[in-house]
Amino acid sequence: MNFKETQTHEHEHGHHHGFVKIYFKVGVNLIRFLKRFFTYLTNSITWLQFFKAFIIMETFFRIAPRFHLPRIDYLTINGTLFLKLGIIASFIGAIMFYSGAVFWSTLYKTLASTSERPNSLFYIKFGSALFLLSSLLVMPLVGVVNPQMRRGVVKKPGILGLGLNGWKTPLSNLVAHLLFAFYIERKTQIMSW
Repeated sequence: MNFKETQTHEHEHGHHHGFVKIYFKVGVNLIRFLKRFFTYLTNSITWLQFFKAFIIMETFFRIAPRFHLPRIDYLTINGTLFLKLGIIASFIGAIMFYSGAVFWSTLYKTLASTSERPNSLFYIKFGSALFLLSSLLVMPLVGVVNPQMRRGVVKKPGILGLGLNGWKTPLSNLVAHLLFAFYIERKTQIMSW
């Protein structure tokens, strides 16, 4: 092997070693993240906080008409994926909505605990991201897969939820997601300080 081949071999081996270090670091950080995530997920106190966040969001949707904003009935939207319109569908929808609150709250607490504190704008970013996910992906997708919506029994939300009550629906949805994230942020700060 000549000098140039030796340098090329060492250079390639060095890059390989660098990638291994990066993959190892990413793997270790992912394991730490998942451990923290499941620690929050299995903590009974945080489940109570998640339930309160769910109640706050659902309460906002119920009182939104007092502020000339539409009520978004996520319980019916979720529940009618599996059942005909009715009280049992709404109950199933509530369980699904609460499960989503548990997941998103756990993710929020995990992300917040891995970032430098305090970051007062983190909840705004997170709540806005949830709003965008809900409005741009979930609502249009539900309109396609929900059999009650396809039959016209339940209104299709469409993109941004505009199919429910026009332009005020996204505003109502944004406020609800920001309230949800704000509550989780307050509880996260109390627990971390």
